[in-house]
Amino acid sequence: MIEARATRTVEEWRRSVTREEELKLVTEFESGGLAIGLSCTHLLADPVCAMMFIRTWADLTLTRNMMTPPLFHSLPPRRFSNHKLSNNQLLSHYIRSCSLTAPPPNITEDRMVTITLLFPDPMVQSGENEPGLTGFEILSGLFCVCVSRAKGKRNELMDMSLCLDVRKLLRLDQSYFGNCMVYHKVHYSKPVKAIDRLLLLSYVVQEIHNVTKRLDYHAVMDLVEWLGRNNKNPISNGSDLVCTNLENMGNPRPIMFEEDLMLSHLSCYVEGPVAGGGQVIVLPSPSGEGPMSRVVMISLPQREMVKVLEDELLQSFSPVVLMETTKQINQ
Repeated sequence: MIEARATRTVEEWRRSVTREEELKLVTEFESGGLAIGLSCTHLLADPVCAMMFIRTWADLTLTRNMMTPPLFHSLPPRRFSNHKLSNNQLLSHYIRSCSLTAPPPNITEDRMVTITLLFPDPMVQSGENEPGLTGFEILSGLFCVCVSRAKGKRNELMDMSLCLDVRKLLRLDQSYFGNCMVYHKVHYSKPVKAIDRLLLLSYVVQEIHNVTKRLDYHAVMDLVEWLGRNNKNPISNGSDLVCTNLENMGNPRPIMFEEDLMLSHLSCYVEGPVAGGGQVIVLPSPSGEGPMSRVVMISLPQREMVKVLEDELLQSFSPVVLMETTKQINQ
């Protein structure tokens, strides 16, 4: 346990804090408010569990009761079938990831910076070119296009992996406590030839939708069994852009430690080799912002971040800066 104090208010700190300063885990603000930092290895828990832990902590502090207690139990039993493991693209991605013994040569040495944006509901809905698309799929596609251009790719897309919560696929309750997030490679079905960025966005959003739609129970359980036998080699997504879906973490009941002390901001960082080419984390937006609005945390090398924020396609979605890091980016 570490306690550190800041002289400013929480809101003043949020407007000027850098990534490095936020990771120092300031806990108490003399002008009012506090911050809670939680860090754990991905092998033990995922971000859903981290939020579950903090929510339960708040419930116990405020009411002395666990309103939604975490569930601790084994994963579902394996259902054997005749499908071939060679057709499991999820498992193939992990096998290739474990074989990466050296960092890819195209990972930049530039300093990583993080910025948090709010995407309004009407603008995200405008990117929904067909029914059934989620805010995560639309915004992941948006950043894939913009980051690809920032990295110097014009009519092609960079490699991308999705980090997805599979509790629902495994028929587990959302309160299941454990690591239930998997990394899945996006395989583009055809060469990219679109020059128009809106057409390019439509294409990549559909490819992301296809990945999330095809992921099923058996693919995930094959992976669980394989990881049980092959857990010595570290997993790396190399130079992929990693897009993490945390939009299901929304809850109508606010996190409150005291009657007048309510959670106002959430930050989430995934450190290590899983995000070598950059990281996009899609979170639920504050209540009242609309069903398709989302908060997105983006971590990229500094030079690329500047280009992404200036991209006309990104600006057409009218993002609002929530965590101000302009000072850090312009240094």
